[in-house]
Amino acid sequence: MITLWYTLNMLIARRVLAFSGRIQTYMLLLYAFVLILFALGLYFPLMSEYINSIVTVLELFTWLHIMYAGLLMLLVFFIWIKDSILPIKEVMLILTKLAAVACCVIVVNIIDSVLENGFVILF
Repeated sequence: MITLWYTLNMLIARRVLAFSGRIQTYMLLLYAFVLILFALGLYFPLMSEYINSIVTVLELFTWLHIMYAGLLMLLVFFIWIKDSILPIKEVMLILTKLAAVACCVIVVNIIDSVLENGFVILF
């Protein structure tokens, strides 16, 4: 009876982890959509408030994505401790999606700093 309860809990935890990975993918797609809005704002002449609000939304999505990835990593480590098997595929997917967000943040910060301050060349 206890073994069946333990097995069902691990199965539920793995299903929650798989579904949460899909949610993280959808969050990444939403992040890409806002990033496209930012890029379109660079091409078309728009008010600076619009660009500032998109940068703020991107920062909010970045922090949300980082916190959600941390929550998923906690779930992965919980499964690893309870089941003694590390779900490496999920870990790699979580870290890859987080790396994609980090690359986007770096690019947006570089573009924003160039727009605000321009190019500075020091000799």
